[in-house]
Amino acid sequence: MKILYAIQATGNGHLTRAVEIIPCLRKRAETDVLISGLHAEFEMPFEVTYRRKGYGFFFGKSGGIDATKTFRKNCVVTFMNEVRKIPLHQYDMIITDFEPITAWASFFRGKYCVGIGNQYTLNLKDFKAPEGRFPLSKFLLRNYTPVDKTYPIFYKETGQGVSLPIIRTEIRQMEPRRQNYYLVYLSAYSNSRIRSFLENYKGIKFKVFCKHYEIGFDTNDIKFYPVDNVNFLDALEKCNGVLTHAGFGLTSEAMFLGKKMCVLPMKDQYEQICNADFLKNEMGIHVLRSLSKDALIMEDWLGNGKPVQVYFPNETQKLVDRMLTDYLIYESLFLSPSNDEIITALG
Repeated sequence: MKILYAIQATGNGHLTRAVEIIPCLRKRAETDVLISGLHAEFEMPFEVTYRRKGYGFFFGKSGGIDATKTFRKNCVVTFMNEVRKIPLHQYDMIITDFEPITAWASFFRGKYCVGIGNQYTLNLKDFKAPEGRFPLSKFLLRNYTPVDKTYPIFYKETGQGVSLPIIRTEIRQMEPRRQNYYLVYLSAYSNSRIRSFLENYKGIKFKVFCKHYEIGFDTNDIKFYPVDNVNFLDALEKCNGVLTHAGFGLTSEAMFLGKKMCVLPMKDQYEQICNADFLKNEMGIHVLRSLSKDALIMEDWLGNGKPVQVYFPNETQKLVDRMLTDYLIYESLFLSPSNDEIITALG
């Protein structure tokens, strides 16, 4: 059996999740990797078979997606050519972590394709969405990656096949402690806006990891760093708390480590709005609306915020085995020798 695992490289959460899933897949079947997107900050620790431009989103500097840059950097013709040319014929099963090229190629060619990720949770019938209407965001979530079956992931098991967050081994092996600084990762804001905001909190130390690192933005209490996995993980392990957007990966890791956390969902990002709504109402986590508002919420978090610790068990292999078993059921009328090998491996 041969699998293609495809990863959307907008945001690091898809990539860090893949680092745990792919070795589990390779215990059971030959697995190739595709990454689409032009601005990944996280290097994969194994060979990537295909790198494609894809159709991704670009962060701005004012708290949301830069619509102009996203439109300029993407091309429908290029995307459709990539969909047409990706060699799916050699694969039995396609797994997409919200990656659109392989999903649409599978759709047009009748290939079995499944989706894994937290975005698929938001499409579930019984998902409790925050108040407000988000027609465009909901449309994109439903149609960005058409798949035959989904394996949704969320902070809490809610039935409907939802799995808990996949925490990477590096995080599980940490011995978290609290030093006198806060980690800040707000990728959709400029360095100047972040610094202006943090300067309001005198005497509090911040380590800011930024996409566009520039020399000269440091102050006595605010230190800027380029995004680097080793240094970032070290800062995460030792920080007193985390101020970040409401992306799924880092918020899950911060809770696993028992860090106090404050989140600022990106503007008009339905997924992050849903994450922030759940974190606030179910976990008691502080939520900001922007860097120009909610000063009292930030002050309350710094002074009175409490760590929230959630243990997420390591069930990655169990999830992978469920996906492969479901594939065998799907293909039960057309079993091949390779399928028999998977059945033996799964016991």
